[in-house]
Amino acid sequence: MGRLYLFVVTVCILLSPTSAWAFQKNTNLDQRYAAALEQANRLKFNEAMAILRSILYEDPMYVAAHVRLADIYQHQWARDFVNARKEAAIADSLKQHLSAADRLFLEAVHAKIDQRFNEALDALNARVEQWPEDRQALFDMAERAFYTGNRDTAVDMYHRLLGKWPDYTPALNHLAYSVSPEDGIPLLEKAVTTEPKEPDWRDSLGDLYRAAGRTEDAIEQYQKAVHIDPGFTIAWGKLAGYYVSKNRFDEAVAAYTQKVKYAPSPAERASSYNALWLLRIQQEGKSAEVFSDIRSELEDLEASGGNNPGVLAAVARGYRLIGDRAKAKQAEESIAAVDPEGPQIQMLRIQASGDIKDPKERAEYMEAFRMDFTNTPYTEIVLLNLFSAYSRFAEDEKVRRIADELLGAVRMNMESAKQMVATAFADRHIELDRAQTLAEEAMATDIQRFEMMKNVGAFATVEEDVLTSRETQMRARHQDTQGWVALAQGRIDAAEKLFRKAYKATERAHITGAQQLYHLGVLAERQDQTEEAEIFYLRAVTHHSESAGARDALIALAAQRGKSTEEVEQMIAAWREETVKEEGERLLAERINEPAPDFSLKDLDGNIVSLSALKGKVVLIDFWATWCYPCKLVLPLYQQVHEKYKDWDVICLAISVDGLMSQGEVAPFIKENNYTFPVLIDVGGQASQGAYKVHGIPTLFVIDKTGKIQYMHVGYNKKLVGLLSMQIEQLVGW
Repeated sequence: MGRLYLFVVTVCILLSPTSAWAFQKNTNLDQRYAAALEQANRLKFNEAMAILRSILYEDPMYVAAHVRLADIYQHQWARDFVNARKEAAIADSLKQHLSAADRLFLEAVHAKIDQRFNEALDALNARVEQWPEDRQALFDMAERAFYTGNRDTAVDMYHRLLGKWPDYTPALNHLAYSVSPEDGIPLLEKAVTTEPKEPDWRDSLGDLYRAAGRTEDAIEQYQKAVHIDPGFTIAWGKLAGYYVSKNRFDEAVAAYTQKVKYAPSPAERASSYNALWLLRIQQEGKSAEVFSDIRSELEDLEASGGNNPGVLAAVARGYRLIGDRAKAKQAEESIAAVDPEGPQIQMLRIQASGDIKDPKERAEYMEAFRMDFTNTPYTEIVLLNLFSAYSRFAEDEKVRRIADELLGAVRMNMESAKQMVATAFADRHIELDRAQTLAEEAMATDIQRFEMMKNVGAFATVEEDVLTSRETQMRARHQDTQGWVALAQGRIDAAEKLFRKAYKATERAHITGAQQLYHLGVLAERQDQTEEAEIFYLRAVTHHSESAGARDALIALAAQRGKSTEEVEQMIAAWREETVKEEGERLLAERINEPAPDFSLKDLDGNIVSLSALKGKVVLIDFWATWCYPCKLVLPLYQQVHEKYKDWDVICLAISVDGLMSQGEVAPFIKENNYTFPVLIDVGGQASQGAYKVHGIPTLFVIDKTGKIQYMHVGYNKKLVGLLSMQIEQLVGW
């Protein structure tokens, strides 16, 4: 009788209206959670977050929603680690309510937030192994592999997904990005056919068309995407960028205006505003009316954005753009107050380290950075800086420890890290077998990546000779590192073979580096070829990027031959004078003699400057940017040339290629450094990318009185004033 009573009571409870409502509610929440996952898989993160927040509004204990929110916040789409950690902490406090699968995913999220990518992959892999039929588990694993550069793992997972679900469009989309554009385009065309009203697939197909050089097809897809969904801001941004590159500024303004209108958050609206403000200033000038409109929009943005660091950063840029540096500084201080450990503040601190020349001071600075920011997303950059500094002065054991830490953490710059460590070990004659392995692996990885980038069309717009020069430099750099390790190991023949191979290739292209010359000098000295060693050391010391160690080696060698330090300095001065003359004569003999493309650009005061209007004068054009360190080394030399020839028929133009987000820094930078040469703004790359096909900065052209390019200089060269003087005076005819 008791058992029957219990059964009846249980049935009554289960059939009660309240219980039925709770069951229906949970089912409804589960369905919405599944919909949120699907939106995230389609890269519709705003929609996914809206659904997840609505779930948590109704049921704050729905722990899986907290986990997914944390994952979206840490994603490269948002990079909001403050809220990511907040949501992950809530999930931790309630994880007893999570399924086993979601607990593993929470582990992966924590690892992703802390940039522990291998651990994230391990947790996701464990989830896939336990639930191999779980489509979401497979997709999460594939996505993490995709975003951390584990291409083979990602491709394998996407194929597994499509083997079970052939029309699963998110997998088609991601797989298309994991292969070459030629192989990816058919996959996305299938996705578009399967879901023709899905703007994401139109947008992705446009990206691959553009990578394959089919620009007009790409633009058509972006236009279809915004026609399907006028609020699809990603495509509006790409259309705006395209219109800017084609100097169709009215259309660009219209596209950015749409992006601002439909931006779902103050942060996205802020980034679009920065571009829109710059375009309006370019189009309408720095009038009081334009500045007043921008100030009004800045105030509205501040009010709506609250304490969002991304919004505050955009506000700071906006105020700098209209010349209100006090308000800009106030916004930057607000960032530090609101999010003292955020990515904006961290990047500002890292950039400041570039001004510290002493390696001990730089190491101390970066160690302090690590203490202040224990969970930085910039771990690789920090460790690369630390290793570079410590390898200059620290004890061997300290260098070993930092090398191990660097190689264990690095992902995006693996070949650079391996090459750096191999060189440092060879410098110190430690861990030489390991150094040899690292040097060989670095070269193999770099060549593989270079070939892959060529195959996927990443260099489609790069001139063949420029691409060949890049490949020559890359191979020579690795051969030099391998030769340096071989020399430290005592394998003299192997070292000579590697050094000579690199030297032959770079000498032919006139791109031999100072470090190469120094290493050749050490080899020659080891082989008792002292005269040849002295020449290589002299070349390394007088090279435009003087090699560390070459001067000391030259002084030591000269002392063995009975020469004083004073005599060595005299030798260096004489050699430098002679090499400037020889290099100048070589350049004079290698005139380009091609018509200089015309351009019309605005200067900092809004005046139009055209190259054609300067015919009859020798014109120098230096393409540069405020964020470019070698450019900052060249500009003081350029100022010297400008001062020297300002009363001649010579014009020195500095053309800024700063993008829309940094153009506001140009005028303050020029003013702070007291530069007096004319500065033009290359909006949308009209001159640098369109007319002059500049592939790296600084790049400087020397144009004769008839409007023909005669000489070109790429990169920093401390002998630049002497070389330009020879060329200018030869062209002026004095």
